[in-house]
Amino acid sequence: MSFSPTGRPFDQIERLGLMLRFLAKRLVFAIPTLFAVSIIAFIIIQLPPGITSRR
Repeated sequence: MSFSPTGRPFDQIERLGLMLRFLAKRLVFAIPTLFAVSIIAFIIIQLPPGITSRR
């Protein structure tokens, strides 16, 4: 059984609310992080000069 900081047990609605808040917070941070990583990876891939053919 889980207990809140006040010492009383959590009911299932409270636990569901806490879990949804936790997931929402994680998503709010994950989306910009994935966007930033994608931009950085794209920039790094575009940085090297192209391969030139010398025949």
